[in-house]
Amino acid sequence: MYILAKKNKTVLLILSLIGISACHQSISDKNNNAHPASQEIILDVGINKNLIIPVTIKNKKYNFLVDTGSSVNIINERIASEISQPYPYSELPANYKRNFELISSASGPFTLNRNRFLKPTHYSIGTHEIQDDEVWISMDLSLLAEATGVDIDGIIGIPVFRRYSWQVNNATHRLTITKNAPSSFSYHECLGYSDHQNSMPEIFFNYNHISDMGFLIDTGSDLSTLPQDAINYLKNNHKEDLQAIDDSISAGANGLLHNTKFIFHNLTFDSLPLGEFIVSENKNQQFSVGMDFLSRFEQYAFIPTRMMFCYNATNLEKKNIKPVRAISIRYINQQIEVFYNSDDDIASEGLMNKDIILKANDKYYPPEKIDNVRDLLSNTPRGELKLTIQRNSEKIELSL
Repeated sequence: MYILAKKNKTVLLILSLIGISACHQSISDKNNNAHPASQEIILDVGINKNLIIPVTIKNKKYNFLVDTGSSVNIINERIASEISQPYPYSELPANYKRNFELISSASGPFTLNRNRFLKPTHYSIGTHEIQDDEVWISMDLSLLAEATGVDIDGIIGIPVFRRYSWQVNNATHRLTITKNAPSSFSYHECLGYSDHQNSMPEIFFNYNHISDMGFLIDTGSDLSTLPQDAINYLKNNHKEDLQAIDDSISAGANGLLHNTKFIFHNLTFDSLPLGEFIVSENKNQQFSVGMDFLSRFEQYAFIPTRMMFCYNATNLEKKNIKPVRAISIRYINQQIEVFYNSDDDIASEGLMNKDIILKANDKYYPPEKIDNVRDLLSNTPRGELKLTIQRNSEKIELSL
C-alpha cells in the first residue's frame, strides 16, 4: 500500500532517467576468513505471506503490518483513542503540513483529513522500545484485515523499517528482526538498493534491452505494479510480453481498487529470469514489486544500514501461472467469505457472494491462512478442488 508524503518529482525523474547500477556481491567474492558478526535479535516471529508483527503499546499487544509503502506509522482508527491523543493540525510542525498536503497512493493522490493526526506514544517491537516518533496518522484499516485475515491494528512505516534489519525465511515462515546488521556471508547474493526520504527501497531489474529498471519494494502490497504508460508501451510495442488475465480487486488507501491483472514476461532480477510475473496497473505512475515477488526467494534480508538486499535462491522462474479461476474472498467475523465478485461470474462455479468457506479439499484453514485459500481457488486444476461451504444455515459440498 502506498501512503507516501509529497515528493520532489524532479529529483525522482532525474534518478529514474540516470539509472543507479546496483552494487553486487557474489558469495564467490566474499572473504572466507571473515567472521560473521553476532546478531542482536529483538524479535523472531512466525509469519504467513505478509510481514505482520506484534507491537506492544501500554502493555497490550497489537498486530501491525510492516509496510515500506508508508512514510509514517498508521493507527487503526478503531483503537486510536485507546493508545493516543489527537494532534491538532495547528500545532503540527510546518514540514509535516507541507509533506502531507497531498498523499500519494497506488490509486492516485488523495487529501488527508486534518483530524487524522495523532500524538505518538512509546511502543515496543520485541525487546526494543521506540520513543521518538513524531507524528502518527489514524485511518480505517478494515480492508487490510479483510485482505490479510488478521485484525490489523496499525502499520509500521518506512522510518521504523530503516532502524532494523529484516530477515525472512520463506521455507520456515519466520521473520527475524535484528538491531544490528546480519552477516552477508549467510546469503548467496547481496545487492545494493536505492533509498531516500519519503520513498520505498528501490531495486533494479532488466527487461529485454532495458537495464537497471528501478522497482520500488512495497511490503504492504501482495501484487506488483506497472504504471499505465508502461502498460501502454508494452501493448503497443511488445504485446507478446503482456497478457491480460482478469480483473483484480485489492485494498488501497482510497478504498477498493479495481484493476486488470497482466502476466508480464521477460523480466530478470540479478540475471535470474522471473518467467511469468503477475502485475497490475499503478495509477501513481510507479513501478513496484510486492510480497508476491519476495515470496519467490528461499530467504531474503533487508539491511538498511548498508542499503543492501540479500537473498538465497537459485531459481525465481515461474511458468503457467495464469489463474484457473478468479474468485475473490475476504476475512470477516472470524471467517473466510466469498465476496466482491460479480454474481454471474461465480454462479458458474456454484458459488454466491457471502458463502462461508469452511474447508478446502477437506482441510480447515484459519483466517490468517486466507492466502493459502486464495492460492487453492486460483490455481487448483479443474475437477480437483472440493469446497465445503455454508450458505445461510445450509452446509454444501462443491466440486470446482
